[in-house]
Amino acid sequence: MDTPRAPDRLVCLLVSLLPAMAVAQQPTVDPCAQSHVAYAKCLGKSLEAANAEVDRAYQSALAELPESDPNDTRKGRNQLRRAQDAWRNYVTEQCAFVGGVQGGSNLWVTTFAGECELKETAKRLEFFRNPPRGG
Repeated sequence: MDTPRAPDRLVCLLVSLLPAMAVAQQPTVDPCAQSHVAYAKCLGKSLEAANAEVDRAYQSALAELPESDPNDTRKGRNQLRRAQDAWRNYVTEQCAFVGGVQGGSNLWVTTFAGECELKETAKRLEFFRNPPRGG
């Protein structure tokens, strides 16, 4: 029996690798992209994690402030508490509006509102990571 020539061996090698290459090229399935309901669940988990991160950053910022400043009440913890409460109310109402305007069914309204909340929460986290500084 003749030994296969180099080009024949190369063809055999490439053909034997085809099944492995086909498996390797299959796209990774994103569980959040399987359905609208799956996406909404993933969005909810992302929002929960983002809110927890903002809460940690808020508590850290609160701890760095004096309880009060005799010269200016706007520099104390109570001002940040009021600002955080106002921010939460803003996000709730603004994103409910955005969801209502953009959405159709209840699930879409919830989805758009959740996406809005996630964006606003990311902005708030950035605020706490780079807080305003004064003299």
